[in-house]
Amino acid sequence: MSQIPELTGGRALEHDIAVEPGNGFAVKNQTALMTALSGATNLLAFKSEAITMAATHTLLVTGTAGSNQTKITSNFLIVDPTGNRNLDLPAEASCTGLLLLIMNNATASSSETITLRNDATDTILTIDEGETGLAFCDGTTWRGLVGGNT
Repeated sequence: MSQIPELTGGRALEHDIAVEPGNGFAVKNQTALMTALSGATNLLAFKSEAITMAATHTLLVTGTAGSNQTKITSNFLIVDPTGNRNLDLPAEASCTGLLLLIMNNATASSSETITLRNDATDTILTIDEGETGLAFCDGTTWRGLVGGNT
């Protein structure tokens, strides 16, 4: 269980679909469910936050952030590495189910790279300028992929 309830801003999916105990939504089949959810509010509403790195930077999910640390409160991180920098992810045990989208928003004219690492400093992926990385934690391992911004 992820320990980051504020990532969704405390918002809940609001709907009027009946729920059957032990069986989930009373609405069955994809078309009926999508029709019922079409009036729902706060569906997939995410926040983002900007991070400017001055050195190796560490992401936290609990505690108080110090120098070169950020306690994340969103799933979408817009990062300016200000050079080639390491971005260290939180410990896997506290991040079960956590999905992070990390955009390299470098503003310099030279190539600036973000090396995304786990808490053991193993490289998960490298995010070049103009690319976005996706990192997912299953509670024991961080996994990632990277692609170009469009």
